[in-house]
Amino acid sequence: MNITYNGLNLNAAINYWVEDLPHEEVAKPEINLQKIARTNQSILLKKGYGIKTIKVTVIVEDSTVAAMDSRMDDFKETIESSEKNLDVEYAGGTRRYVATGYIENIDRRTRWARVQLRLECYRAFGEDTSATTESFAAKTTSPYTDDIEIEGNAPATPDITITINSFTGTTDRFVQIKNTTTGEYVKVTRDDWAADDIIQIYTGQAIVTVNGNITQYLGIMPVWAPGDNDWEYTDDFSARNVDIDFSYKKKWL
Repeated sequence: MNITYNGLNLNAAINYWVEDLPHEEVAKPEINLQKIARTNQSILLKKGYGIKTIKVTVIVEDSTVAAMDSRMDDFKETIESSEKNLDVEYAGGTRRYVATGYIENIDRRTRWARVQLRLECYRAFGEDTSATTESFAAKTTSPYTDDIEIEGNAPATPDITITINSFTGTTDRFVQIKNTTTGEYVKVTRDDWAADDIIQIYTGQAIVTVNGNITQYLGIMPVWAPGDNDWEYTDDFSARNVDIDFSYKKKWL
């Protein structure tokens, strides 16, 4: 099983072996509660996740003391890095975490050492290394409703691309995407829409662009939970032909 951090395979079976990697542990939960006055009860407002800590034990070895000394210097430099990819082969695929590494302990024994690492993942979830895409082409009705199944077991942050192939209408017009399961939506209004305009909604960054230029929007970026999500496209053109694409990486607790 390949386990790679910052380009180094920690489980290469030559010079490096992983003894322990509990990456399946879930990130620390963050619970937002509101106390009910004069009771011993609270209302759950929101459940989220904070930092995910992955503790790794690695065996490092080399053929001579001098070679081991040099290898340990290089190893420490590789591990003590910020915001690097940790890729773990798991369940038939690769889970990617973005982590900052720390060395907590080194138990050196001449030509080998047992090293304990701590990898702090400030993004709470692992994710696939490749994107999943669902496309809805040449839609001519408004509102247009459909559903998308988000795979994985944690909320996804899809990039949503709306391509206006053609339309009729003048003056101020809007384009909106709404997650009808949650009621959250993003609405963009302009007075200069043109055929072939491309609206891109980056839900993970809370940014919307039109033809590559950041633009203002109304609403709040929808949350896309694992499982089925009902969604709706709406505009107030007289007629339209649009393509809608969702592209996301499956996320994992």
